[in-house]
Amino acid sequence: MWCPLSNRDIEESFDEFVDGYTFPNEDFGGDFRQARKALDAQLQNYNRMVLDARIEMIRRWLAAEFGLHLGVFRGYGLYNYKDHAPLYAYNDTNRQELGCLYVGGNEGTVFIQINGKGCQHVFSGTSPEHLHKWFTHIGVVKLARLDLCVDDFDGVFTVEHAYSDFKNDAFYRGRGRRIDSKKGYKYTIGDEESLKIGSRKSLLYWRIYNKALELGLDLIWNRSEAELKDVSVDILLDIRGYFTGLCDYAAQLNPAEPRKINPFRPSLSDTRKALSSFDSEVKWLRTQCSKSSLPFCMFWAATWTYLSKP
Repeated sequence: MWCPLSNRDIEESFDEFVDGYTFPNEDFGGDFRQARKALDAQLQNYNRMVLDARIEMIRRWLAAEFGLHLGVFRGYGLYNYKDHAPLYAYNDTNRQELGCLYVGGNEGTVFIQINGKGCQHVFSGTSPEHLHKWFTHIGVVKLARLDLCVDDFDGVFTVEHAYSDFKNDAFYRGRGRRIDSKKGYKYTIGDEESLKIGSRKSLLYWRIYNKALELGLDLIWNRSEAELKDVSVDILLDIRGYFTGLCDYAAQLNPAEPRKINPFRPSLSDTRKALSSFDSEVKWLRTQCSKSSLPFCMFWAATWTYLSKP
């Protein structure tokens, strides 16, 4: 069900719930508590209708752009949201959960979570470039988290190979501090084969592991997984290029031309950061230097006026 959702459809959906709604004007005989109680009830009813209208718009948007069906709300919240509902694929009789929609966050925000199976379903009907257009349209400039992985079925990029590359500094990104060669990783060989580099709180966290051993399968399957945080949405324009541009180790996994996370053309997030930095520097200059610089400027202004006289 990949039908476009026009602005007119969105307006009609919103008007269907809240247009023409008026608060009742009742006489409570001067009883302030009863009047306040009735008003609070009406406000809650109105806010619920507005929330239902917004959920309806999100439901149509998810169905039209991503092919996701919004299930029934479960009546309790998670991650500081008041309620949540599962997301399924259309025409899926097994009802496999592909993610969740969380509503009722701070300032009326919502949170859409799509798992690995859900991403596979979404990208079967759309492209990363199309998703990038939607993100920039609604003002999203950064992704809180993005996981990228490459699977090896030939036994080339094993855990031992990744550990050897780590010792040869192949995971260094070319800027910032290097990962501590003694404490910045966890190397395990035995019942589990894995190499974890960095911290889960850092902007880049690597996990190279034996996927077949983890699942108990009798085959060759090694996975190199990079967990990125606070990354620009521009990465959707060239996922392979940005992945290979992470470090020398990533460049071995894919033949795409490497690109850095910050491309030559500044992204919208970089522009906002530059403006914010400029504003903060101007504010600091006014606060710290205005008193000391004023006499200096007045002295040079007077001197220039004196020297410029004929």
